[in-house]
Amino acid sequence: IAGDMTTFGDWTVPTGENIVFIVTGNVTIGGKINITGDGFVAFIVNGNIIVNSTVGVTSASTTSVLDGMYIVSSTGTFQTGLTTAASSARFVGKGMFIAGNFLLQIAHASSLRATN
Repeated sequence: IAGDMTTFGDWTVPTGENIVFIVTGNVTIGGKINITGDGFVAFIVNGNIIVNSTVGVTSASTTSVLDGMYIVSSTGTFQTGLTTAASSARFVGKGMFIAGNFLLQIAHASSLRATN
């Protein structure tokens, strides 16, 4: 994709489906992206990945909101949106996240959770 990309709504990548996006701009993720079975999704971005502040779970949840592979250039940033809403206070990711910089904005420090 030449230029910026924005996702809308929640995605489920089903078993047997493989999706790879190569983006020359920024990517804004506007909903959850989850994988079932052996599905696969990757974003390779020559820019930044920004996760909308509404994409999250409650502070006690361990349910992933982003599954897959997210690769940002060495000068790019993987950024989560700042929120104080209890329903989206925690970012939980499952997969591989590679970036030159990470800006994980959360409601408070105990809201951050990464799983493998």
